[in-house]
Amino acid sequence: MFVRIEGLDEQMSTFVRLLSEASVDDDTVSTIFLNVTRRWLFAGRTHRSNRLNLSDEENDPLEVLSNAKLSEAMAREFKDKFATHPKHIMELIKQLLEEYVERCKSLSKRQENLKEAKYASIGDIVHHEDYDFGHVLQSKPQPNGMDLNSEDLVSFSLSLLNTLVNSSDLQKGPETLAVASSILPFLRYLAEDHPNGPKSSTITNSAANLVVIITSSLGNPSLTAEDPVGVFRTTLNSSLSNLTSPDPPSRAWALSGLRTIITNPASSTIIDVPFVTHLILSASVTDPDSYVYTAAVPVLVALATISLHLVTRILIDAFLDTDEKSLSLETENGSVSGLEFRLRIGEALNGIVLGNEVWADKEATPRTYDIHMISEATLTLASRRGQRPKTISARKEAAKKEVQEKEEGEKAWGGPIPAFYPEEKETRRQQEERESLERVVKGWEDTAEQEDVRLRTSALSILGLILERRLEMVQQTIVDTAVEIMLNILVLEVEPEKSILRRAATLVSMGLLKGMDRAFEERSEGKVGLETGKLDEVERVMKWVHNEDLDDMVRGHAESVLEGLATWRMKTWFGLRAEGALEAPRFELEGRLRGLTVSPQLCDEGQMQVKPGIEEIE
Repeated sequence: MFVRIEGLDEQMSTFVRLLSEASVDDDTVSTIFLNVTRRWLFAGRTHRSNRLNLSDEENDPLEVLSNAKLSEAMAREFKDKFATHPKHIMELIKQLLEEYVERCKSLSKRQENLKEAKYASIGDIVHHEDYDFGHVLQSKPQPNGMDLNSEDLVSFSLSLLNTLVNSSDLQKGPETLAVASSILPFLRYLAEDHPNGPKSSTITNSAANLVVIITSSLGNPSLTAEDPVGVFRTTLNSSLSNLTSPDPPSRAWALSGLRTIITNPASSTIIDVPFVTHLILSASVTDPDSYVYTAAVPVLVALATISLHLVTRILIDAFLDTDEKSLSLETENGSVSGLEFRLRIGEALNGIVLGNEVWADKEATPRTYDIHMISEATLTLASRRGQRPKTISARKEAAKKEVQEKEEGEKAWGGPIPAFYPEEKETRRQQEERESLERVVKGWEDTAEQEDVRLRTSALSILGLILERRLEMVQQTIVDTAVEIMLNILVLEVEPEKSILRRAATLVSMGLLKGMDRAFEERSEGKVGLETGKLDEVERVMKWVHNEDLDDMVRGHAESVLEGLATWRMKTWFGLRAEGALEAPRFELEGRLRGLTVSPQLCDEGQMQVKPGIEEIE
């Protein structure tokens, strides 16, 4: 089994290469892609039945993986052909929307049955295993009964349909018009507001937007719909086109206009979140001008207020870069490396975690799931030791090319190449500082199979911010894992070039202390935190770091953590909060105490309080 899986990528690449070299016609390639993708998405589609099925031969995991790999390889190789002949892609989108609409209607009917006292509604009390496009739901369910994977798939399908319809290369023939007309009923259903409908607002807005776009762009007068946001749509199209302008001020202006449309409630409904997010990542985040890519971060944060789950999922995939796709940026855009691109993605995630408007919502469960996704991504990146074979081979190839160019230059020159612009003469101290900095930078990059130290530092910084600002949404397992990673980094990675990593690790513990202190002040402590034994271990490691670490800043951070830990312990032991009141147990004594001239006072929540007093004595 494992041998077959290891050779799967090579087999799929060979098959796709043969299709390309054989010059197979576009219609045949599109049909193969449609069938493979349909088998992948609808694999193991099962309806509920009272019969017990002990056989699982129809759900071969290797077959599902093969279909997924082949679909991905064909989409990457023949994307231009699929864009010019979108009929089969639109048919696939139609089937996905049809499945989703049927599921929405089923859940809506179940909600209605639960409101009626009938024997038939008893079966809807217990939720059976739901099968979404044939796969058992594994993602975090939403309160409305629909899972996030279903909504993600439908959202990306609507985004793909929007891209196809707005494409200038779209062939508006009779077949395309017929498929689009057959999709419209499902879009209209998704655009409507149903009382018990499980749809998200993102899907509703995207579907309503597509109804207007399809009816106007395909040129069918019988389907024409009124466009109440036509003015905003014109501004949006202008901003999107200017994102790729050769003039940097125009690109910055386009981002500003795009942010204005996103933050305006009247126009935010026309935003195609997946499409705009991918466009900003490819056009603006990779921009060589700093004032352009820094302007892209607030736009991504604003997009997260519309659809947090979609935006964070796209950013996390780019930040982790499991497939090492960021390496292609160095060849497509020589001014921005893959490392710089991922660090900029980290800045965007940092802005999302900081944005209070992103988290001040409505639906608590999806928000908790999203912060859990970001936390897991930062933990994975901060602790990952491999595997990045493409990065290693690229480093070796670049080093080999540099040596080869140097040898060719010396051979052509007839000896060592002289410095035409000699540098100023350095003192011995300056030379030592320069060599030290060069060793540190080289240590950041030459990490063998490990991630770059700067990326791990960025992940730790985001993690510390999550523990400080969003601790109430974090699970205890995330806190425990974060503390273990932080302690391991401080104890094991003591090289001089890892000093920035240790600084970020100490700030993770400081962020956790601040988050716990905030929870204590808001009287919500006890949900997550550190046990006494783990606190003692943190204190012991911080004392060792404060005494033994070679970096002054790391020692200073460790000292601050020790002081914060001592302060937090005093506050929790004696019940001291920011209002300055001493909360001590009073054995439930209320009212005036007999024989004494004191009266215990109650705070707003019914707890005993003793106000500090000053008495002068001789």
